[in-house]
Amino acid sequence: MIFLLGLALLRGRVGDREAWHCGAVLIHPRYVLTAGHCVRDPNIPNLSLLGVRLGELNLTTNPDCQLGLCSSVVDVGVEQILVHPEYNRACLACHDLALVRLSRAIENLLPQIYPICLPLDPEGELGGSTDALHNSRDWGWIAGWGSVSGDPFNAQLPTVLQKAQVPLTPTPFCDALQQRYPDPSSTLCAGGEGPFTCKGDSGGPLMIDNRMRTRWYVLGITSKGPRVCGAPNTQTLFTNVHHHLSWILSNLRP
Repeated sequence: MIFLLGLALLRGRVGDREAWHCGAVLIHPRYVLTAGHCVRDPNIPNLSLLGVRLGELNLTTNPDCQLGLCSSVVDVGVEQILVHPEYNRACLACHDLALVRLSRAIENLLPQIYPICLPLDPEGELGGSTDALHNSRDWGWIAGWGSVSGDPFNAQLPTVLQKAQVPLTPTPFCDALQQRYPDPSSTLCAGGEGPFTCKGDSGGPLMIDNRMRTRWYVLGITSKGPRVCGAPNTQTLFTNVHHHLSWILSNLRP
């Protein structure tokens, strides 16, 4: 079940206003992975991260139960925020990635909450490189609590976690987006038909299974999408997790 994969919500503050503003995903008992702009947005200089919530499905109930499995939410403080050192340097939203170290370890909570796998060996684990997956695998999964309205001026935030399959095949729209990046392979695209990411989904994962569905992997972290969510012939741009593995792994500690 997708909601058991360590999906997280980030709670932030801007001035006197607090809100669940981004998604994230648990990759280690002490770390969630999210987008750089979810913790340090140049357009919101007074943004501060207050905490991380795991095990959430329905924001209006606790615990949440589905198919006989129940999950109580876990709210955790933030010990450290690590933004990718090249974030926003070579281009706007380049290397849009951050690690958030939790104030305590999230463990012994199976089956409700567990980390998603990093794509350490895509060819062995998933049957191809991350580039090849766009040609060999048709679909990935997105999930989050972002707006379900395509109108950028009228966000409609759901109370229940939304999840959907999206096509992985890049389109000309993706090619145009990636041309703005000095290293296009640092990003990947998905979507373009049907469900879409929108305001509030930033930082959430693009996921894929190992066909047998014994393990799930995070391929990308939601970075940016079109101005009008779900507009025809558009796609969402994700930060490529495999491309940034060396930075991620070098910053994880017990």
